[in-house]
Amino acid sequence: MTKHKFPKTLFSAIVVGCMFLGSTSLFAQVKIGTNPTTINAANNLEVEATAAGRITSVDKTTGQVTIKDGTEGMGKLLSSDANGGASWKNASTLNIPITAFTGYNTTDVLITTATTGPVPIPFAVTNPSSDWSAATNEYTIPSAGVYRLEFNALVDNLNSSPGKTYWNQFVAIIAGPKIASYQLNGGSYTWGPNMFVTSYFSGGEKVRVQVASYNPATALIVDNLIFKGANITVTKVN
Repeated sequence: MTKHKFPKTLFSAIVVGCMFLGSTSLFAQVKIGTNPTTINAANNLEVEATAAGRITSVDKTTGQVTIKDGTEGMGKLLSSDANGGASWKNASTLNIPITAFTGYNTTDVLITTATTGPVPIPFAVTNPSSDWSAATNEYTIPSAGVYRLEFNALVDNLNSSPGKTYWNQFVAIIAGPKIASYQLNGGSYTWGPNMFVTSYFSGGEKVRVQVASYNPATALIVDNLIFKGANITVTKVN
């Protein structure tokens, strides 16, 4: 009978292979850099710098990548420099337009005949509500910068009375000396006004949308105005 001997190297390879197949956790986690023997049990991969708390990790369940380099923070965006170095930055420093405020109505807004003088248009649903005053129907600019204010609505005054004049009414976005206006015509039922103002605003400035007459001492309108789908959007441009 001939006896066969396994080379020691082959035997070692078989043992290592059995160990690999017999353990589901072996090599399941990888740690690179500082503290190579310590890894969060929730992560598959960690790359740790020598600076305390600077670590990039991959969650083993969700696959979420977390990058902590000391610049991270709520609402920040990951940005690259000219050399490809990444860091977290506030959106405001990247000149990315962001929606600062929205207001809209789920029901019609009625401006009645008996009203005189400028009348602000209310918005029932506002976000964030902390920047909106329901008492004065005004939005407060939270911080200095360039903003775009936009108002849209469908105006219905089809129930106008024959022979009356409507040419002295207009809808306006009012923000201090900055104004955008839209003139109303009698007997209309169409999308409009669609207005916007883009300008620099100081923090604390007040913004409102109002219906007014060229002469505030006279009657605002001679018939009811119905604003359908009235909405305002404030975008911080820079």
